Amino acid sequence: MDDDDLLAEDALSFLSETYTNNPELEFSYGSSVTFSESGLGDLIQTNTPFEHPKTHHEWAAYTIPNNAPWGTPWAFYRDYYKEARHLTSIIHCAKDNMFCVFHTYVMRTNSVKRVKDKITMTSKFVDDLEFMGSLDYLGLGHTSIKKILSYVRIHNKGRISDGGRITDNTNIFNENFRIRDKVDELRPSGFLSKVIPLDSPDNFNNGVDDTLKTQFGLYKQRIFDIVNS
Repeated sequence: MDDDDLLAEDALSFLSETYTNNPELEFSYGSSVTFSESGLGDLIQTNTPFEHPKTHHEWAAYTIPNNAPWGTPWAFYRDYYKEARHLTSIIHCAKDNMFCVFHTYVMRTNSVKRVKDKITMTSKFVDDLEFMGSLDYLGLGHTSIKKILSYVRIHNKGRISDGGRITDNTNIFNENFRIRDKVDELRPSGFLSKVIPLDSPDNFNNGVDDTLKTQFGLYKQRIFDIVNS
């Protein structure tokens, strides 16, 4: 998380209980709400590949025999399937411009240790999608957390994506395309994400309603009081 974002007050206890009660869960990506000086903004909710709408389209590389790595970004065969199918992975979602992973990220340490020697990060700005997509393709079980885990402060300036460039003049948008192709080299033939159904009755949110706005206002005031005490 960024240093000016806030964890929800019950985020750690919820996550601890969720991972204890779901031993097959190896990593997860969360839901958040944006905020600024004027209050709460928008809900950012993630979905697993199977929760996104089914599609008739297919990423061209996945139709190639032996699943050869693909070198030309963003090529889709439209209406490839007669019957719509689920997206098959985190990276597949990203290639079809479907939002999938977002912080707060959680990983089971022993699971990541098991596959860490197979992961090669190539991003020049430590891309979260590259890492999560690698864990997915290496067979780790994952899911989307629907409960609001964090509040993300809106930045109006100073963002890494401002101007489309980072410090060494790498174009961040082209870099994103390259990363998604690079992670696909880990993709086994016929891959489907290992999505874990959660035993967690509290894994939901009601969006940005009046109750959440009141709770957040009180929470922020308590933080302000502690910082200034």
